[in-house]
Amino acid sequence: MRFSHTLKTALALAAVLAFVLALPAGGEKKKRDNMRLAKEISKEFPVKEIEFDEPFRCQYREFVNYITLDEFEVYGIKVKAVRVDDKTLQVSWEGSEPRNIRKTTVVTVRSGEEAHRICIYRHPVTGDWAYFNAVYRQAKLPKGTISFFDMDCDGKWFEPKVDAVMLGARSAVSPIMPVKWYYDWNLTDLEFTGSGKKMKLKAKLVPIKCYPNERAAMAVLNDFRMEMGLPLLPLDEELSRKCRIYAKFISLNGADMADWNIVQNPKPGHLGYTPECEEMKRSIFFCFDGAIVAMGDLIGQFYHRTQFFFPDTKGFGIGEDGVVSVFNGEYLRDEEYMKWNYPIMIPAPEQTIRYYVYYGKYGGETPDPRPGGVSCSFPITLQWENASHEIDDVKAALYYVDKRKKKEIEVSSYCFWPKRPAHPTRPNNEGQILILGEKPFKRGARYHVTVEYTIDGKKEKQDWYFNT
Repeated sequence: MRFSHTLKTALALAAVLAFVLALPAGGEKKKRDNMRLAKEISKEFPVKEIEFDEPFRCQYREFVNYITLDEFEVYGIKVKAVRVDDKTLQVSWEGSEPRNIRKTTVVTVRSGEEAHRICIYRHPVTGDWAYFNAVYRQAKLPKGTISFFDMDCDGKWFEPKVDAVMLGARSAVSPIMPVKWYYDWNLTDLEFTGSGKKMKLKAKLVPIKCYPNERAAMAVLNDFRMEMGLPLLPLDEELSRKCRIYAKFISLNGADMADWNIVQNPKPGHLGYTPECEEMKRSIFFCFDGAIVAMGDLIGQFYHRTQFFFPDTKGFGIGEDGVVSVFNGEYLRDEEYMKWNYPIMIPAPEQTIRYYVYYGKYGGETPDPRPGGVSCSFPITLQWENASHEIDDVKAALYYVDKRKKKEIEVSSYCFWPKRPAHPTRPNNEGQILILGEKPFKRGARYHVTVEYTIDGKKEKQDWYFNT
């Protein structure tokens, strides 16, 4: 079953990388565990420098720094860049001989005793020249690894919203954000300092109240987000408390058998009503099997997953009561928190997903965007920061990449956008472009997506690949 595989994988990653939350400390044993963990990771870890010459996937900015002038600066060293011809870039710096570069090459830039490895990168399609730090630093923690990327080559490494981080072995990097980290089943303040071959890690545990299924659901979502290159979502305790109250209200009013007019419009006099219920009515809720199954199900559904993938969410809420779970990723959004290079493509470029079908264990979602309500592929979407954009003239195509025959075969698909919504009750189509393969994706396959459209009168095109 597709979801069980996804869940097992995500929970295994959670155990290693722990994008999860701690239960409230209870009893001396729990306190001793917390103290031991804090002592264990408050020490110096050796850092391994790993050289590479291919950019990682990165959504929040260009991974490379394009060379637009005749000079650029790395680690305070000025590097001259002269275009000799269409295919040759000559680089030099004080004390060096000019060097002609005709393809992507790692060079060592020196100044006195300083030496920095930089990759001079030639874009394989456009031929444009760029550079990036050819080394990332990886610390092996008691469980898993954490890697840092100095994106702007200034030697600072840990600048929020500028530099990048990767937890475990992935193909995408995420922006470093000014939030707490999830490490070893605890919400933790981690501070990285130092340079060279040693990196000092300071840790302070931050107890937070949540239930096991809530933290496991958070692991499922954060695993998918980091594969996309989105920032880690911190779970907000107060928002989760309100989600839990709303979940209780839905349970008391019949869960999946409830009167939706009551559930979606809580008012004084309704069974279990509190002001928080009315406040949380724009949340996403799921009335079967609890938070873990709900999260896996909703990631594969179009209308309900939008709140899960905003990059500017400062805190996420999860609340569970019995089989009912409530999620909120909308109320703590802040456009100043993280500027993003929209649109967000789901699946992301070169992402490998473990979802194949438009999944709905209980028959899909309501409303159902699938033509005729029949089985389709996992939804492919282009998502913007809100639904205010004028999107039209959409032309999309989906291709299966036949690796054996070395050719691409177009796959029958459906495409919907605000002026051609998938369901009449959602006339703005969530402000997104939705593409559905007529049939579920194949396992272990590669797909190619092309989308042309106009947004606010401007023509744009997105062209990317992903894997299953």
